[in-house]
Amino acid sequence: MADDGIKRTTIRYSCAKKDHHRKAYDIVEGKSNSTKNEFIIQAILEKEERNELAELIRRVVREELKSILADRLESLLKKILREELALGSGGQEKAQDIEKKTQTESHAITSEAMDFLSKL
Repeated sequence: MADDGIKRTTIRYSCAKKDHHRKAYDIVEGKSNSTKNEFIIQAILEKEERNELAELIRRVVREELKSILADRLESLLKKILREELALGSGGQEKAQDIEKKTQTESHAITSEAMDFLSKL
């Protein structure tokens, strides 16, 4: 048999068991015979495009939240540590130690937050 470029598939609906199968069947059967194939093809492609768009949106939101979260956490930790410095003494070395500690804690918190966001 020659390959005419036409591929065939069969769709089986479990209408008695699954309401969404019944709904899909009714929609497809409501189309004329000449438009059923194109309708199904377009539905599949649109579903894939929506999935890709949703993934892109999740990735962009994660990156933006990461940036905002990192900036806010670092700012908050610096403020807290400056207040601690104001209450005690220790000079420049203590300030540098606090700055390093702030960056380390900020990175750790950001990493934990990103782990959470990656599960969204």
